[in-house]
Amino acid sequence: MEKEIVWNAFHHVNWGVPITSYFWLVGASAGSFVISCLGWVFGIKRYKPIAIYASVTAIALLMIVPVVLIWDLGKPL
Repeated sequence: MEKEIVWNAFHHVNWGVPITSYFWLVGASAGSFVISCLGWVFGIKRYKPIAIYASVTAIALLMIVPVVLIWDLGKPL
Protein backbone atom coordinates (compact mmCIF):
# COMPACT_ATOMS: atom_id res chain seq x y z
CA MET A 1 0.00 0.00 0.00
CA GLU A 2 1.40 3.35 -1.01
CA LYS A 3 1.36 6.30 1.37
CA GLU A 4 0.32 9.72 0.23
CA ILE A 5 1.08 13.00 1.99
CA VAL A 6 -2.20 14.83 2.31
CA TRP A 7 -1.17 17.73 4.48
CA ASN A 8 2.37 18.77 5.21
CA ALA A 9 2.01 20.51 8.58
CA PHE A 10 4.80 21.84 10.74
CA HIS A 11 4.24 20.43 14.24
CA HIS A 12 6.91 22.30 16.15
CA VAL A 13 5.60 24.45 19.02
CA ASN A 14 7.80 27.48 19.42
CA TRP A 15 7.63 28.29 23.12
CA GLY A 16 10.46 30.55 24.06
CA VAL A 17 11.59 31.97 27.37
CA PRO A 18 8.70 34.47 27.76
CA ILE A 19 5.92 31.89 27.58
CA THR A 20 7.63 29.39 29.86
CA SER A 21 8.46 32.20 32.28
CA TYR A 22 4.82 33.25 32.24
CA PHE A 23 3.63 29.79 33.24
CA TRP A 24 6.30 29.49 35.93
CA LEU A 25 5.52 32.91 37.43
CA VAL A 26 1.77 32.32 37.47
CA GLY A 27 2.26 28.92 39.10
CA ALA A 28 4.62 30.30 41.73
CA SER A 29 2.21 33.15 42.44
CA ALA A 30 -0.71 30.75 42.83
CA GLY A 31 1.30 28.54 45.17
CA SER A 32 2.29 31.52 47.29
CA PHE A 33 -1.33 32.64 47.42
CA VAL A 34 -2.47 29.21 48.58
CA ILE A 35 0.17 29.16 51.33
CA SER A 36 -0.86 32.62 52.50
CA CYS A 37 -4.52 31.55 52.56
CA LEU A 38 -3.66 28.49 54.63
CA GLY A 39 -2.17 30.76 57.26
CA TRP A 40 -4.58 33.69 57.24
CA VAL A 41 -7.95 32.47 56.00
CA PHE A 42 -7.98 28.93 57.35
CA GLY A 43 -5.94 29.72 60.44
CA ILE A 44 -3.50 26.84 60.21
CA LYS A 45 -0.83 27.71 62.76
CA ARG A 46 1.90 25.93 60.84
CA TYR A 47 1.65 28.44 57.97
CA LYS A 48 1.05 31.65 59.95
CA PRO A 49 4.75 32.65 60.24
CA ILE A 50 5.23 32.63 56.46
CA ALA A 51 1.78 33.91 55.43
CA ILE A 52 2.88 37.54 55.11
CA TYR A 53 5.93 36.58 53.03
CA ALA A 54 3.78 34.39 50.81
CA SER A 55 1.30 37.23 50.28
CA VAL A 56 4.02 39.68 49.32
CA THR A 57 5.59 37.11 47.00
CA ALA A 58 2.25 36.40 45.30
CA ILE A 59 1.60 40.10 44.68
CA ALA A 60 5.15 40.74 43.47
CA LEU A 61 5.03 37.85 41.02
CA LEU A 62 1.64 38.97 39.69
CA MET A 63 3.11 42.41 39.03
CA ILE A 64 5.87 40.84 36.92
CA VAL A 65 3.53 38.68 34.80
CA PRO A 66 2.20 41.50 32.53
CA VAL A 67 5.77 42.55 31.78
CA VAL A 68 6.53 39.02 30.58
CA LEU A 69 3.41 38.98 28.39
CA ILE A 70 4.29 42.34 26.85
CA TRP A 71 7.81 41.03 26.24
CA ASP A 72 6.36 38.07 24.34
CA LEU A 73 3.85 40.09 22.32
CA GLY A 74 6.30 42.79 21.37
CA LYS A 75 3.57 45.32 20.55
CA PRO A 76 0.70 44.76 22.98
CA LEU A 77 -1.72 47.25 21.43
